[in-house]
Amino acid sequence: MKDQMPLKLAARERASFDNYVPGANLAVLEHLRRYTGSPGEPVLYLHGPDGSGRTHLVQAVCSAAAARGQTTVRVGLTDTERLPLAALDGLENLAVVCIEDLDAIAGQRTWEAALDQLCARLVARGGGLVMTGARVAVAAGFTHPGFAKRVAQAMDFALAPLDAAGFAALLAARAGRLGL
Repeated sequence: MKDQMPLKLAARERASFDNYVPGANLAVLEHLRRYTGSPGEPVLYLHGPDGSGRTHLVQAVCSAAAARGQTTVRVGLTDTERLPLAALDGLENLAVVCIEDLDAIAGQRTWEAALDQLCARLVARGGGLVMTGARVAVAAGFTHPGFAKRVAQAMDFALAPLDAAGFAALLAARAGRLGL
């Protein structure tokens, strides 16, 4: 048996704006870098297919807010991440709230109504709100009129997945950070 060189590889790297490879999403990245969740900033809605960087960007928004000393939370709505509705209570008191995978609750009136109320309270208090979904808001299938309108009125950013060159750049950057 030959000797093997142990590699110190971390399973996950903390998402940040600096380690996001934007590809065609450079304008979105630059906008999010300037986003502070301050009163008066628009609600943001990022949409794109799997692999377009939605989760990375949301985690980067939360990391940047925390680095500024702001309170923040990321709420995932997929079946494997979804918390009870009661977990939404009080989130309007945070500086920045990120809600991911809105598509997962599309058509579920109770969830849509609860999120609509949370969004209204958060915006009224001057908090920042970033939401994501796989599809453009009007095609997501929301059935609660208030929530559908709220998401549709958000500042909309379409994300594109990396092309082959972008994916190669991602792998090279990650390998470089790992010392490979």
